[in-house]
Amino acid sequence: MAQGGRLDVNDHKAPENRKDLEEIQTAVIGALPRARSATVGIEVEDGSGSGVIVSADGLILTAAHVATGVKKPVTVILEDGTRLKAETLGLVANQDAAMVRITEKGTYPFVEMDRGQTTRLGDWVFALGHSGGFDKARGSVLRLGRLVRIASGIFQSDCLLIGGDSGGPLFDLEGKLVGIHSRVGQQMQVNMHVPMTEFVANWDGLLKAEFIGEGPYAQRPDAGKSPQGENLNPPTP
Repeated sequence: MAQGGRLDVNDHKAPENRKDLEEIQTAVIGALPRARSATVGIEVEDGSGSGVIVSADGLILTAAHVATGVKKPVTVILEDGTRLKAETLGLVANQDAAMVRITEKGTYPFVEMDRGQTTRLGDWVFALGHSGGFDKARGSVLRLGRLVRIASGIFQSDCLLIGGDSGGPLFDLEGKLVGIHSRVGQQMQVNMHVPMTEFVANWDGLLKAEFIGEGPYAQRPDAGKSPQGENLNPPTP
């Protein structure tokens, strides 16, 4: 393991031997239970997506095109199938970031955010999400990959995502939340994620249920009916 807890395998162009593969496997197995317990399904009026709980009182991060608006009732589905009432809070329409809060009192499993964006190009990551919709028997689906591009306000990975995954979490090998699934490209290995820095930069507005920015991922109430349903998956620009 490299200095500061960073795994050495992240700095290799490709796994060099069995030890590298075992290092990845051990890290994912260790991080998966907590990550999976915090990954949720989100049902909106005409569709569904995914999200991840980031606080014990039920604060959830997801994609703006999953939330579709602010102060809207939605249903959150926990790993064990428990269905909970929730409400969308704020969103960032040009960055595909949104926040949801469970409105039923309780203490919920949650994950730690990578607020300082410590990830680097080429790092190993794993994606979770309710691909195609929530399925209790199957659970959230794990995909392993690497960060293949880091640009302003966006990560790109080669994790394979489909409809239903949007709004779900992207983790580093330590189990820290590094991104939220945004756009699924025409090629399955082209997938975009919103990094945590975008959520942190807009945190106060998201908590206050503000509609932030102008963009393709959500429409203001006075701009006509917002598109409904996760399966929209806005095209990669």
